[in-house]
Amino acid sequence: MKNLFVYSALVFVTWACNSTAENHTGPDALSENQQASQADTVLICQATTDGVDDQFYVFSEQEQSMTDSITEVHIVPLISDAENLDSSTICDFMFGIVSTDFALYYDMFADFDGTISVFYDASRTRLVSRFQLVNRQPNGPVNVFLPDGERVISRVYKNGTCTASLLDLYAIDWTFNPSESALEIEKFSAYKKTDAAGNTTIELGESMHPNSGEFKNDLYELIQKPVFENPFTLNGQAFTGTILGYYPPNPLLPQLYFELPFNAGKLNDTVRLYNYWGELELEERFENGVLTETIYEMEYSETEGMAKPVIYLYPESDALVNVKLSLKGKMTHSYPTYPAEGWNVKATQNGTLYDEGGKEYYALFWEGVSQTPFTYSEGFVVKGNETALFLENALDVIGLTRREANEFIMYWLPQMENNPYNLIHFSTAEYADMAELTVTPKPESLLRVMMVWSPLEKPVEIPQQNLYDLHVERMGFTVVEWGGKRQEFYQEF
Repeated sequence: MKNLFVYSALVFVTWACNSTAENHTGPDALSENQQASQADTVLICQATTDGVDDQFYVFSEQEQSMTDSITEVHIVPLISDAENLDSSTICDFMFGIVSTDFALYYDMFADFDGTISVFYDASRTRLVSRFQLVNRQPNGPVNVFLPDGERVISRVYKNGTCTASLLDLYAIDWTFNPSESALEIEKFSAYKKTDAAGNTTIELGESMHPNSGEFKNDLYELIQKPVFENPFTLNGQAFTGTILGYYPPNPLLPQLYFELPFNAGKLNDTVRLYNYWGELELEERFENGVLTETIYEMEYSETEGMAKPVIYLYPESDALVNVKLSLKGKMTHSYPTYPAEGWNVKATQNGTLYDEGGKEYYALFWEGVSQTPFTYSEGFVVKGNETALFLENALDVIGLTRREANEFIMYWLPQMENNPYNLIHFSTAEYADMAELTVTPKPESLLRVMMVWSPLEKPVEIPQQNLYDLHVERMGFTVVEWGGKRQEFYQEF
């Protein structure tokens, strides 16, 4: 296969699709005459997806490039030759484009502004979605259809941001104030389900509203323990019923994130949390807001977490500093012990730290595990015996001092230098979202280095990351953090 662009780091799998299994014609399906007339203006790409994440892999067997004459791209499923798969299976995984929020971060779309049409079948008779792409981002109306033609999503986008939700699988037009435990859903009645016994269920997807100030419009915020210290309200009323949170949508296989049962605003009955791979992570029982039993809690191995993030503080003059970490996951280790209100330390100009009892530290240390994986969208493939030199140069470009880089390399090099190759990616926005760091007083310079890496037996193709985009110039009060995570990378051709 040529021009394979990998968006995710999980296992590459394919399913079978037979476009002639039914006579049904999806909305806006193309006739044979239409397909023939578009031959010079349409580029046909193939795609498949990776199991539970439904992230797209898009590639083209054609030698044809994305020229100015191309006004539309058709994305169709890759047909598998696997004998053990039913060839009549509808390729429902093509719905996976929804989980990328309709943004196509592949090199082939770098300079393309035009129409994207996604189909369930190779003959392009069942439409998944059609929308305009501008600068790789959706722009204008976006509709999504099931294989039988039913429309299940209708949104409006502007420059990649959802500005209106007319129809959705789960409620996305919601805001949440964690300090008041208050959830507001604009179209509450559309997503309220009541069974024969009168029990109410509300289904939530990712909010279309960005975080702002006190409002943390993130599903993760709804499962934080402090939220449940107050009565949980929905549209101003103490809520009785169950709230179900879902990862990015897949209509045929919903991926549950959490189950929160309430009675008069208090957790009541069994609470369940699931990780990004669909595994039960935590199961607890509550009675009228009181935890009565932990039924199950997943144990993580040391290699699954983010290892040895250490935080250095360099104020311009001695200062009392508070450091808070909001992790979308679970903190497994910390030193000094991380208290509920965050670390409170006295930081000196040379970086030495003192706790409230006067004990001395050179940095703050933590480790943890998170719900979601990092994506290997770009990075470097480095020979194992060249890893030390690569890290020295890379960390210098990013902005670590020699002492900080030495400590980083001394920790990670023993795990990396004897591998044939290492795939290395430095996470920025994903890491900042996964592990939000709040320092008071606010630093003038914040440098966070999270190296995501995987050992390789042989090199792979991946776009190279620009380390100069990660560089931070140190000015005034400076906070530096480094850490890493080994995360397996899978790729098939």
